[in-house]
Amino acid sequence: MAEGGFWKKLTNFFTASEEDEDIIEEDYMDEGYEAEEGTGFVPVQTRAVPVGSTIWVYQPSSFSFDVDSSFIGARIKDGYIIILNLQDLDDLSAQRLIDFVSGALYSVEGRLKAISSSVFLLVPKNVRVESFNEGFGTE
Repeated sequence: MAEGGFWKKLTNFFTASEEDEDIIEEDYMDEGYEAEEGTGFVPVQTRAVPVGSTIWVYQPSSFSFDVDSSFIGARIKDGYIIILNLQDLDDLSAQRLIDFVSGALYSVEGRLKAISSSVFLLVPKNVRVESFNEGFGTE
């Protein structure tokens, strides 16, 4: 497979336009995924989901810098909102991940908001976060 081919196809799959669907269908045919005649096979139509309509919730149970940083980094770069729950990580691993996330968010002008001591909200620059406290505005 060509360099970057897998990731490019994966990215295009989730952000496919009608023009891209033809390419995806051709790729399946090139790889031998052909439907037998009369089987009732109906191609699945993919529709792009706007980035702002998806919130990722990520709760790693162990820490692998290569896996976790690439997973979270890609979503930060693409502008997704992420809820990061680090309650199952040890303190050192959680700190390393927060350090990485802070740098990634800084590079795209995003923000990190602590929800609790182990849950964080990662938002891109175009998302406004407001807090509501139960006693706010009452006397």
